[in-house]
Amino acid sequence: MKSFLTGLAVLALLAGCASKGPDEAKVIHLLNPDNFYTFVKEAGLKDPDHVFTWENRQLHVSGQHYGYVATKQTNFANYRLIAEF
Repeated sequence: MKSFLTGLAVLALLAGCASKGPDEAKVIHLLNPDNFYTFVKEAGLKDPDHVFTWENRQLHVSGQHYGYVATKQTNFANYRLIAEF
């Protein structure tokens, strides 16, 4: 279950290319802690047990509590998601 949740979190967080047209391709690197907020079931928007931590542009998920990381940006269209885990 922990591996599944970690994989799901990584898939939800990484983005490849967002573009308006073939000549206007723009790469957006979403894997930046400033672009996200965390929610932990027991603590809400706070993460006192550091379930989610960032190190060298990598997200680490302890799995200690249920929760999620969500992007602050809400409008994505015509994108390609690239994920490695």
